[in-house]
Amino acid sequence: MSHGTPIAACGTGFHYRVTTQGFERLPWLPCGIISLVRYLSLDVGNLWIGIALSDPTGFLATPLYTLRRTEAHGERIRALIAEHQVEEVIVGLPLNMDGSSGPQVEETYAYIEALGPLEVPVRFWDERLSSWEAEQVIARVKGRTPRRRERLDAIAAAIMLQDYLDAQLRERRLADGSNG
Repeated sequence: MSHGTPIAACGTGFHYRVTTQGFERLPWLPCGIISLVRYLSLDVGNLWIGIALSDPTGFLATPLYTLRRTEAHGERIRALIAEHQVEEVIVGLPLNMDGSSGPQVEETYAYIEALGPLEVPVRFWDERLSSWEAEQVIARVKGRTPRRRERLDAIAAAIMLQDYLDAQLRERRLADGSNG
């Protein structure tokens, strides 16, 4: 099955994926038809870019890694898009708590523009509190490591992406008239 191929659901509320051995039951997906869409998220900071990736179903976000901003240039981001067969890039928009834009929002727009053309759509998503939530996750991890900052930015990107994925799922459920 190729990337972007829909998965058809049965009436039991489970999904099945075609494999070389036949059908594989996927009980954790909502009922309906789901296209395989992979998302890449970017948490843009002044020094670091946190990167997260969704699973192929667009259901679960996972931290990928953090790059120094100087390493996260257009060619590198385009390579990640191609390598992971990404169909949409989600960029965290660091709005102020009152929803207004500040200097970091303009810096984020400038960074995305500097990447040059990407082969996939770019969507901006409110990332308020994702860095704070990532700090809370890191604080629960015992010990301090020299790579704490690297993990923090990638976790923030994953938290923001998961928020986006969950919002998309809620939107699909509302459109379908289901509340499950």
